[in-house]
Amino acid sequence: MDKCNFKKFVVKWLVALTIVISTVYAQTGWERISLLGSGVNLSEWLEAYWEADYPVWEKYKEEDIAFLKELGFRHIRLPVAFTLWTDTVPPYTVDTTIFLLVDSVIQWCIKHDLRIVISYHHGRLGDRGTAEFPRIMASWRQIAYWFQHTDPEYVFWDLYNEPHNIAHAQWQSFVSELVDSMRQWLPDHTFIVAPADWSGIDQLDSLQPLHDPNIIYTVHVYRPFLFTHQGASWAPCTHLTGYPFPYDPARMPEADTIIWNNPFCAHAYTNYPLWATVSWLRTHIEKAAQWSQYHQVPIYIGELGVYYKAPYADRLRWLHIVTCTADSLNIPWANWGFKYAESSFGFVYGGIAHRENIQPRFMESICLLGDSVPVHTFKPSVELPVKQPFSIWAYDLWGRQIKTKISQRIVKIGQRGIIVLK
Repeated sequence: MDKCNFKKFVVKWLVALTIVISTVYAQTGWERISLLGSGVNLSEWLEAYWEADYPVWEKYKEEDIAFLKELGFRHIRLPVAFTLWTDTVPPYTVDTTIFLLVDSVIQWCIKHDLRIVISYHHGRLGDRGTAEFPRIMASWRQIAYWFQHTDPEYVFWDLYNEPHNIAHAQWQSFVSELVDSMRQWLPDHTFIVAPADWSGIDQLDSLQPLHDPNIIYTVHVYRPFLFTHQGASWAPCTHLTGYPFPYDPARMPEADTIIWNNPFCAHAYTNYPLWATVSWLRTHIEKAAQWSQYHQVPIYIGELGVYYKAPYADRLRWLHIVTCTADSLNIPWANWGFKYAESSFGFVYGGIAHRENIQPRFMESICLLGDSVPVHTFKPSVELPVKQPFSIWAYDLWGRQIKTKISQRIVKIGQRGIIVLK
């Protein structure tokens, strides 16, 4: 083979190799998202800067991770307020104490075969805008360097939670630069990127997929806002409670001057009859799937949930619609909240993760994505002899109360607690 032909051969070989490598790399985001399934945010912990004793180091423990695995969840999302641990002046050094705690959670997840999404929460874009860019960049470089040896099959990085107070074009440019910078230390890890303006599904059209193929794109589902955040003291125009889902004019709270004097609140209240319907909510989530399909990139619902002050049966209906719609579209999701259900978005009362502390019918209402593990692990059946007729009160999937008269000789309790007569 002469030199000219040899050079041509080498060039062709290198081109072919590049194509093969690029193809494998391009598949990574899609392959990784299949590992997530349904998940739970370990919220009100490492992001909860407002708590007087922040951070409570032992608020979550390894047994909590094991408990979530037992329930059938496949990943956890760990919100961390890295900004609180980062100096406010250059070179923006991060206190590595927080890294040690995050690393412990990573080890728990790997031990129990759960994936972990680590999310940068409560950054200061909201009050500093683009002036915060250098600090975020410096923080992430240190995070990437510290965790460069973690397993990319288990550890995912959510680069900024709910970016806001920034133009879409500015966010697009910055997050692209951020991804390129972090690849120096995390060449194989999957990054998660949200659209600007609070990670809303309606903002996806303002986000162009990055050139890096190892990216998962994320949105949050909290619509209609007046329903999911009713009674939350920190949110705008959520002082009223009793909002129904689906919309029921007979149960709607009457709007007051606080609602009508705020354009956002008035708009949300006026459109509530449209937005608080099953069909609208499903269509809303389908928009995310359509964006994903159009751009051929994976999508993930990093947060969803309903605050505890919502009518409980309505909350279950909403969760069922959202999680089961996501399930039908093969979109992984993570509920915002786990423990402390009496004061949060969680589903376990108090700080002790035991089955008896799970809110009634919560696990029966959600659809766990792509997992054959039973939602509850009751014994397959329990047979009880019935000596005389009696009545019981039960609940269907939608939280409706049903009175049933039992007169058969055997009552059989099925796997999900549904009564079957024999």
